Amino acid sequence: MGAACLAGESDASYQAGVGDAASSALFGKTLAEAVRNDLAQLQVIAGIRSEWIKDAILHLCGDDEAIREAVMKLPPWVNDNISWQQKASGFDGAVAPDRVREMKELLLKSDSWTDCAKELAEFHRSCGSGIFSRYRSFVWRRTPALAMTGGYNIPGIDPAYQVSISCIDGSSTPDTGTTGSFIGVGSPDPVKFADLISYELEREEVIQNTLHFLDGKPANNILLYGDRGTGKSSTVKALANEFHSRGLRIIEVPKGLLADFPLIIRRLTGRNLKFILFVDDLSFEDNEENFTALKAILEGGVEIKPDNVLIYATSNRKHLIKEKFSERAGLGSGSIEDEVRAADTIQEKLSLSDRFGMTVVFSSPDKKTYLEIVEGIAKKRGLDVDREYLHREA
Repeated sequence: MGAACLAGESDASYQAGVGDAASSALFGKTLAEAVRNDLAQLQVIAGIRSEWIKDAILHLCGDDEAIREAVMKLPPWVNDNISWQQKASGFDGAVAPDRVREMKELLLKSDSWTDCAKELAEFHRSCGSGIFSRYRSFVWRRTPALAMTGGYNIPGIDPAYQVSISCIDGSSTPDTGTTGSFIGVGSPDPVKFADLISYELEREEVIQNTLHFLDGKPANNILLYGDRGTGKSSTVKALANEFHSRGLRIIEVPKGLLADFPLIIRRLTGRNLKFILFVDDLSFEDNEENFTALKAILEGGVEIKPDNVLIYATSNRKHLIKEKFSERAGLGSGSIEDEVRAADTIQEKLSLSDRFGMTVVFSSPDKKTYLEIVEGIAKKRGLDVDREYLHREA
């Protein structure tokens, strides 16, 4: 029950999660009273033991021996006979396990959960609410939606592990019959910056920009450009592992769902946490709607990107849209109209990468750097290999 108080998304937890850190009252008067009332009821529910339920059923079933026999065979709840210390150790959370444990201990040891409302609000203010208090990394997904009273139901996904976007808040996706969800990544790539070899200067640019972002200073959207295997994606993933305790969350958005950016941003606006929307291996074909969607966000279209959201993208293509020789041919066709159209087309395609405030180039490693990377990987994996043999095989 304590875990439900911490991981659930409610009006109260959301309000605390968007509250002003300098405010002394994270809840309004009416909401605060509702929170205290709910906490009192939850404490009663949390104190229920399985024997009480069995006794109540036995009392109601009278002399029906078949029912009495079935009820007596029901096993006791696992947590009926464990200490509060053991209960508090559960649900460690991928984001702030120490904070989660502290809050669970506070609730389990308290005689009055209503007295814990302020601490609960502070937990949600600093750690986020709902799914954002449980995970550091997420993937945005579209799933078939079944219309229900009050919104949408996502088949096959436990509501406790998602933030469902319903038609009620105007956030249904452009694809009719689907809804968008943040899916928490239970086992994210554990890569840390200490695990990455070479490209220290390039990574430092990304780190410093991210630290400015977390400190509330001006920060840029970033395009990480370079060949495959140079550590671009790992650099972004490492950010979540290094800075999640400071309120950073990474949300990977598949290239095919960039048109959902306005919906995603709508769900993140106002939260105290900081979000990086991560697009991996970005490139476009001609006339893709996703190109238009990304360009609009980067340029600041109707849906303004909030201060708590940045976009980091990786690509092995410096110019993100494929360019054709036929387009350049128009420049020399002799037709003024063709030349204008060709020039406009080329500039449009070259302009997207310029819309990122910062481009960090991960150049192909030279022989020396490449061998240093190979040696570093072998060392980290504990491989006892002759250096000359390793160089020769690499």
